[in-house]
Amino acid sequence: MRHSDRPISHPSDDLLGRSDFALALARSIYNMKVAGDGFVIGLIGTWGSGKSSVVELTLRYLTHLEMQEKCARCGKEFDLLALDEMADQFKLVKPIIDTLRENNLDVHMWDRNHRNRDFFKACGSAKEAELAEIYWSLVKQVENSPRNIIIRFSPWLIAGSAELASALISDVARELGEKLGGEIREAFAALLSRLSQVVPLAGAAVDVATQGAFGGLLSAGFDVTDRMAKRLTSGPTLDSVRERLRRKLRELQNCKIVLVIDDLDRLTPAEAVEMMSLVKGLGDLPNVVYLLCFD
Repeated sequence: MRHSDRPISHPSDDLLGRSDFALALARSIYNMKVAGDGFVIGLIGTWGSGKSSVVELTLRYLTHLEMQEKCARCGKEFDLLALDEMADQFKLVKPIIDTLRENNLDVHMWDRNHRNRDFFKACGSAKEAELAEIYWSLVKQVENSPRNIIIRFSPWLIAGSAELASALISDVARELGEKLGGEIREAFAALLSRLSQVVPLAGAAVDVATQGAFGGLLSAGFDVTDRMAKRLTSGPTLDSVRERLRRKLRELQNCKIVLVIDDLDRLTPAEAVEMMSLVKGLGDLPNVVYLLCFD
């Protein structure tokens, strides 16, 4: 075996001409005006045809298109090739930044002299260190005010159909809660809470999304006791909770959620049907774009 199955993520590694298609797809997502009621894109290809590579290139371009826009607002212009060069240098210093964050250190308080020294040591020259510094400043701008929030979900890591629903919603809730604030998280939490009263979802995933607020509602079985019956017949309807979530997502200004679900063809037939049913049920959420990859 001469080559691994890992997808490429850099245009310079693209020997099969996928970059142009990935850039066109990224531009389509970036400029999409019809995502107000949700949108689903299917990326279809046989196993080994390079779907995951197209996804990685598309997400790279999506980030760089956003960086271009932010630079243009400040009167600066960088083409995609220049951003690729900066990204290559930033990749050398990213492990240092990741280590600082893992140790709960605030990278924004990083002393400039120490930072310059560390960047120079990692990159090998002052010019390359400067490119890494510029790219990092763009990364922080994108993180602080993203136009596209990218969320990856790997359904083949989850065993069981009920757990798929729980894991998908809680992953989205966690990521959006960190980027957009507590109101979005609470709207997803309310949806999970109501669903948990109807089907036995996985409690651990709910705890992650709601910070433990609703874990007590779940049980391993579904024995309808008097107490459970009261829960099922009281409180808001599932439709009203879902509409609250839709209202909160509709309020997002100039921001889309791009939910990438790769390797759907690794699932069993029953799990694949469940996953597609989830997308069908949540596919019309405002400002949410699904990118589905399957054979």
